[in-house]
Amino acid sequence: MVLVLLSLWCHRHVKQYRCLNGLRIGTVLCLLCVCVTLPPPASAGPHLRVMTYNVAGGSVNQRLPLELMLRQRPDLVLLQEVRGAAHVEWLGQHLGLAYWRFAPYRQQRGGVAILSRWPLGPAHVLPWHNSPEGRLAVAAQVESPAGRFWACSAHLDNPFPRKAFPTLWHKVLVLWREFFTTTQRTQEAQALSAWLLHLGGDDGIIGGDFNSLPLARADRHLRQYFEDALSTHWRQYFTGTYWALRRSPIRPRIDFVYHSPRWQVVEAQVIQHKASDHFPVLAVFSPPVKESEALAPLYDQEPLSGLARHWL
Repeated sequence: MVLVLLSLWCHRHVKQYRCLNGLRIGTVLCLLCVCVTLPPPASAGPHLRVMTYNVAGGSVNQRLPLELMLRQRPDLVLLQEVRGAAHVEWLGQHLGLAYWRFAPYRQQRGGVAILSRWPLGPAHVLPWHNSPEGRLAVAAQVESPAGRFWACSAHLDNPFPRKAFPTLWHKVLVLWREFFTTTQRTQEAQALSAWLLHLGGDDGIIGGDFNSLPLARADRHLRQYFEDALSTHWRQYFTGTYWALRRSPIRPRIDFVYHSPRWQVVEAQVIQHKASDHFPVLAVFSPPVKESEALAPLYDQEPLSGLARHWL
């Protein structure tokens, strides 16, 4: 938007005064804005391809999300609404991601999962307090060539009742609450950040279906501690990820990849392909040259052994 306004200003200035100096000043200002809006340069080191994806495991043919993921060649996948442990193992075998962790929802079928190219530590699970849908988050340490870090897959509660068809007024009211009041999602985001910091996950990557929007209160809270991978790619920042809303001209972005500041974003985008009722978010990271000190040792490095062990 800034670049567009500056270009219009420059055009009007040149047209009015026919002056070469005006063109030069406008060009310099545009170049400065380009420098400001570009993401920071990536440092040397291996790139890490991370995807978060709500695969709607109970309602779509799972070969469709699998084909989409295969094309993106992820190293780490943070999944929501997987059918179960067997489903996660099947996805891992086809994606070439031998390590996985799964945690089931408490009040419905399915759950959240982590798939990794590299060994994972024991799974830690955080169920949300007073969650009407039994949603939760799962986290585990990843032993990658870029160093050891925490990975977390989270699924926050839906603000709309299941099988409900909200009116326009109801949608407006929900949006107002998400931005200006403490909702269930705000409380879950607060619990998630405190839990991860307690685990040592301030050095980590979080992906999930947050059922909230950019700049809403839940997002604002999490961004006190983590960064949104799409924030440096302004064309993608407001690109919707949930496309199945009936009679809605707007697709909300409710899927996020957050990361600790030490990770640098090389690329981030919403993959707009209708294989599930959500679009996945892909983020490519480059860690800094100087790695953080090693965290607690990993105890479980066996492939395809993934059920959650610790409930906190």
